[in-house]
Amino acid sequence: MASIVQKVEEYLGEQVNLKKCVFVEKGGVESIETWRYTEKPKPTTEQLDALNNQADLKAQTKINKKASGKQKLKDLGLDDDEIQALMGA
Repeated sequence: MASIVQKVEEYLGEQVNLKKCVFVEKGGVESIETWRYTEKPKPTTEQLDALNNQADLKAQTKINKKASGKQKLKDLGLDDDEIQALMGA
């Protein structure tokens, strides 16, 4: 399940600006405490939940592309230390 940050990013179509949006977790439930985006209204829980699958897919795609990139670098002859120096992972 996608995090609230991932769902809000999907809702906004951009990376969350933490000066405009503050998240809290209480009792294992994440919520938006502060919303300072004037471009869009604060999303409801239902709106964010509807974006869960899209946010999960985007996160998985990012993981897959990173793994694919690492493999391509290995195929070019780089070792794990060289790849880590380039990618930081």
